[in-house]
Amino acid sequence: MPVREDLATVLVRCTGLAMICLNQTEQQGEVGFLRDDKHVLNFKILRPFYRNGSNNLITYREIATYQEFPNENVNIKIEAPGAPAGFQTFRNEDFNRLSDTNDRNDFRWLVNLEEFHEPNTLRPTSQQPFSLSTLKLLNGLFYTHQLDQKLVFNKVRKNPIGANGQPEQFGRVAKTLGARIDGAEVIVRISSNDMEATHSLPRVPGFPSIVEISNVDPDPNARLSDMGDYYKFVNTLGGDEVDLVPITGSAPTDEPGEPTEDGVITVVRGDQVNQQDFCHPVILPLESLSEL
Repeated sequence: MPVREDLATVLVRCTGLAMICLNQTEQQGEVGFLRDDKHVLNFKILRPFYRNGSNNLITYREIATYQEFPNENVNIKIEAPGAPAGFQTFRNEDFNRLSDTNDRNDFRWLVNLEEFHEPNTLRPTSQQPFSLSTLKLLNGLFYTHQLDQKLVFNKVRKNPIGANGQPEQFGRVAKTLGARIDGAEVIVRISSNDMEATHSLPRVPGFPSIVEISNVDPDPNARLSDMGDYYKFVNTLGGDEVDLVPITGSAPTDEPGEPTEDGVITVVRGDQVNQQDFCHPVILPLESLSEL
């Protein structure tokens, strides 16, 4: 059964190059958007209004837009005052990344870097190669808002000198993290250098406000994989990494073909794969972004 988004006061949607931590101690979700010189952080709020004084016709208006934030000192906090503190993740029975029978809102479509390594072997590098713009979600149900239906991925292991292992079948991944926030009112606070802004979003039953945050490289010729950027923040003692490689071809179909002798399934598509299709947020096996 999918997430009932219509029951929310606010829906938050995060797409692009970002790392997610589920902070059990502080009972909040944390998202760090990697601010290199390629990805552009954009933010907007859409709010429902009754149209022309009517009490049954709703129109959505963009009430706030922040484009091309600076790389440093950007912090966003979203909370529902008076609502129960903490968060949940949406999971629906058994989960198999290669199956089409899973609920498309299942939180586990989001890639957890610990899926690729032995438990408790990833550690912060303490390098801070890029600054992070942070989002803190103090309440909410976290789930997959959008599952990438265009692509299937193989995982490829890379050793510290860059040698690749054999591709292994992985499956589909989430493109957008969703958070459903309930309450009589949701407050959004944004700070960036000398700028501060607060937006109050009241509950409109059946019509949630929408907060959209994207951190995507607009260059159509950008490299497809950003997994290496995540490994600049966390790594293993041996320095091994795993890359996710989209599998494409030339015929216009979304269905995977038969596996080849080495076990690789190909997906043939007529559409060009671009960076926005590939750039997916990941979950870090850390308590908090403050550990980085």
